[in-house]
Amino acid sequence: MQNGGRIQSGSHFWYQGETMPNDTPAEFDEDAAHPIRDFSYLPNHSQMDSLFTYCDADIDTISDQLGIPWEPSKTIPFSMLVPYLGFEWNLSDQTVAITEKKKNKYKTAIGDWLSRLTHTLEEAQKLYSKLLHASLIIQSGHAYLTSLEALMGSFNSNPFIPHHAPRHTKSDLEWWINVLNKRVCCDPSQVYFTLPLVVRSDSGRTPPVRWTSTGLWSFVLDSAGCPVIVR
Repeated sequence: MQNGGRIQSGSHFWYQGETMPNDTPAEFDEDAAHPIRDFSYLPNHSQMDSLFTYCDADIDTISDQLGIPWEPSKTIPFSMLVPYLGFEWNLSDQTVAITEKKKNKYKTAIGDWLSRLTHTLEEAQKLYSKLLHASLIIQSGHAYLTSLEALMGSFNSNPFIPHHAPRHTKSDLEWWINVLNKRVCCDPSQVYFTLPLVVRSDSGRTPPVRWTSTGLWSFVLDSAGCPVIVR
């Protein structure tokens, strides 16, 4: 057994864990071993859930017994269409798109911006961060962030004094609204880019996607301008 199995020190039986910073092993009174069980046969499993040995309902049943609460809105059931990191990951088509919820959020933020003549540095940073996130999918959007970048660079030591945005900012943001109204909002040219593989969510649960990766996912935009996973 890994770590030597059960160890006896005098009349004390214990199991060795990882080595701690003081170079002594962690000691446990049990080996934390548990037989692997298949819950896919249970009647409360959907057709998709039955493809796996467990589902969220099984996790929740055990968590309830342990008194561990989960935030339901953070739970993503097993599916071929998974929302994660603000994107919609389609495992069947091998495509990634911005979710409708995010697009509506970004369009609302742009509308709020256009309703005012001047803006603080914080306001510019918030809108810029949203559109920069969208640019992971809408590659051509980088060219329409330059006005916001110029505005942020103009504040110098006066971040709280509202500034007028550069004259092209309004047309740049109108371009963003136009592309965010479409389902696929990418430049149709063949553009390659990579995204780091992330396997941890804010809720602490690993997203329900079975990945085989070397650490990076590569994408190429297809003829419709939609990112496609390159294996």
